[in-house]
Amino acid sequence: MISIKNLLWLFPFAMFAAGYLFASLFLNTPTLPAPDLIGKNIYEATRMCSEQQLHLYILEEKIDEQIPSGTIISQRPHQGTSIKTNQALYIITTKAPACLKAPTFLGKNYKDIQDISNHNHIKIRTHFLSSSGAPDNSCIAQWPHPGQELPHKKMIIYCAQPEQKLYVFPNFLQTCALTIDEFLQSYEIKPTYYFQGKPFIPSCKNELSSYKVIQQRPLSGTFVDMQKKLPVQFELEFIDQNSSALLDNH
Repeated sequence: MISIKNLLWLFPFAMFAAGYLFASLFLNTPTLPAPDLIGKNIYEATRMCSEQQLHLYILEEKIDEQIPSGTIISQRPHQGTSIKTNQALYIITTKAPACLKAPTFLGKNYKDIQDISNHNHIKIRTHFLSSSGAPDNSCIAQWPHPGQELPHKKMIIYCAQPEQKLYVFPNFLQTCALTIDEFLQSYEIKPTYYFQGKPFIPSCKNELSSYKVIQQRPLSGTFVDMQKKLPVQFELEFIDQNSSALLDNH
């Protein structure tokens, strides 16, 4: 006859089997497919995970200028993967880049300002103002001020305008064309000549001594900037009839 004492070694195994059966029947955690969080924002994803008793963790935030900040672009486990309640989901979201701040343009040359703004994709509007003492084309004021944020990447700068040397264009009417040509050469100005309404190119410089100016552009009294290329035009006619007859014989 088998005694109860001899069966006591089976008791731990029986208890383990009973516990496993109890856990299987009453404590078994149901599985569910992982939700699709891609494209959702943090608020939407948190609400979805709360409803399914899932935990949400942000692994990384990646800078992206195109996608709205806080948008989920990656998740693990992937959508549809079998998971259990109280399981963790790990996501990667986007964030906006740090807002660009206005660089210091004050005192810088206009060309350097263009290089800096092009490198940082900043659109600048430039105004040139007369400023005594400031180097030509140097920045004397800017908006926004240095260090302020540039959400739209636009700036306004004010630069010192180069000093203009204006002259009054003289009256050359009835003056010998050769005299005028020599005078304008001292300013590195090469005029264009017309005779009887057609372009005229003298065969030699001295040929101009036979002509005088009857029309001119610019007109006498016009203010001109000698630092810029100045188009000058003259309409010519013969100084005397003898020169005209000589041309007809040729």
